[in-house]
Amino acid sequence: MADGEPDAVRADQAVLAAYAGL
Repeated sequence: MADGEPDAVRADQAVLAAYAGL
C-alpha cells in the first residue's frame, strides 16, 4: 500500500465493497 496514492487505495476498497455487495 502506497501512502502516496490514497485515492487509488480508496478506489480499490470501493471496488471490493461493490463486488461484495453483489
